[in-house]
Amino acid sequence: FVCPLRVHATCVVFRAEVKDVDPPKSIVVKFVQRYCPTLHRVLADHNMAPALHYHGRLDPDVDYGSWTMVVMDYFDGEPSFVDNRHRDSDVSQKVLEAVNLAHESGFVLGDVRPPNVLIGGDGKIQLIDFDWGGEAEEKEEDDSDGVRYPAHISQGPIWTEGVGPMRCIRKSHDLAMHKKWFSPDSPSV
Repeated sequence: FVCPLRVHATCVVFRAEVKDVDPPKSIVVKFVQRYCPTLHRVLADHNMAPALHYHGRLDPDVDYGSWTMVVMDYFDGEPSFVDNRHRDSDVSQKVLEAVNLAHESGFVLGDVRPPNVLIGGDGKIQLIDFDWGGEAEEKEEDDSDGVRYPAHISQGPIWTEGVGPMRCIRKSHDLAMHKKWFSPDSPSV
């Protein structure tokens, strides 16, 4: 392990280095209680997310409850909110393409915000944080089943209408969050 990247009650993230390869490879090791590896792989297969190497039990012999481990490539980029780059039309378009690909593949993201979009020095973007993602409901109005926002989600102006604790995550929420955070025309929050 090189350094912690994020420490939170529901997720702990470290930058690490694989030293038994030449040259050594930077990776991210994340410990989470919820994750959608299939969605991550869909975006990674289209170069819109870091390559995912592992998602599963921390230790096959020890029960850690709902905690799992995620191992992915480290992407050397900055969060898109740095210098308000999330408002750039090129970034906005690339994020919208990723959201549309997720939706076309039958998934919702749930947390389409600038901290979860990294921008590399060459302008390449990568989406990260698939903790809330999952299979999309067939019908937007059906609230009986489907992936839901966590109970601990904060309330306030960072979200759009319909987002809230234990509410079903909708494709329309992802699109509204994209518009709110990434559209060059949207007012700053």
